[in-house]
Amino acid sequence: MRSIRTAALFAAGTTLITSGVVLTAGPASAIGGCPTAAPTHCYARGAFGPLIGQSPVWMDAIGTDLEVDCLSVQNRTTDFADYEMWMTTNNTDPYDYWVEEGMTAGTLFSAPGQPQGFVWYWADSRPGGGYAEHYIRDASTGTFTNASFYFVAGTGDWNVFLGGSQVGTSSGAGAYAGGAGNGVEVTTRDTTIVGNSVNWQYRENNSWNTAPNTWQNTSGNLLSGWASGGSVHAQTNSCTSHNLVPQPSVAQPATSQSLSQIADKFAALAGDPNAVNRRYVKTTRKVANAASGTTVSADGQSYLVQLDGRFALPSAKVPKGSVAPTGNGLSITVDASTGRVTDWAIGNSSPKLETLGAVTQLG
Repeated sequence: MRSIRTAALFAAGTTLITSGVVLTAGPASAIGGCPTAAPTHCYARGAFGPLIGQSPVWMDAIGTDLEVDCLSVQNRTTDFADYEMWMTTNNTDPYDYWVEEGMTAGTLFSAPGQPQGFVWYWADSRPGGGYAEHYIRDASTGTFTNASFYFVAGTGDWNVFLGGSQVGTSSGAGAYAGGAGNGVEVTTRDTTIVGNSVNWQYRENNSWNTAPNTWQNTSGNLLSGWASGGSVHAQTNSCTSHNLVPQPSVAQPATSQSLSQIADKFAALAGDPNAVNRRYVKTTRKVANAASGTTVSADGQSYLVQLDGRFALPSAKVPKGSVAPTGNGLSITVDASTGRVTDWAIGNSSPKLETLGAVTQLG
């Protein structure tokens, strides 16, 4: 029997008993590539609307319960695996603008010695706003948690919820949401994934409906699965195929040296190791994101790092059919107490750091 939910009732569901997967980092390089050794991504998902060539299914809210038994990649420095939900907006061109939310394992940008994450995140691509990625909290295996988006009437904004709590707002992402996807995105064949989605529903005219689910798999024989009703299942093989090695977990406060190292890594992965005018300002997470036109619910003392160059980032999370985000500005928000990146954005407009405080140049 289908359950109709409100924003306040979208919450976690059943808990299963499994074990997580954490891997050591490999050397920095380009993404491994999937299904071949090229800067491409593989997808195995349920989907509907323009993402798979169908007519739009208009909605003002969408949600699903996501769970993974394992989610890992061998090279966590450059590759990632996601289990996530996408929603496209401005559906005259479904590949340009979207909001997404889910679990990711692999590439996160942090001070040396910090873990490369198994976390919840959300991201968006907005008209005139470029691409941005935000990390919410640590993830865990074996637990269903609801991810959902709600349109803010009279705006082009979408509120992002995780487990019933609002975690951010995709500001100006656009109305006319007409399609969605739900499942796996991965940048390498050297991966282990078992994931599930249930209760996938969208809202139109105050009525909740089961998502019209069509299975799509671009991974060749890497992934298998199915999509039916409001459920999706995608997997590679068992959850024990990789050698499991614990990651260090001790937080290290950010320093000028660690900020410089984060900037170096971002610039290299984004294709411009010679990026110029590397600088930062001390602020808060909310203020740093607001400077880029985004709203996040979490806050704390942070550094906003800015780089100028010619960037293209194939390790960004994008729906099938979209290209790597590009731009001449790269903004990185780093938690002051942990040294971990909490948010980053790439685009053709940059925050004016001097309006936020004293600006310091990086070496």
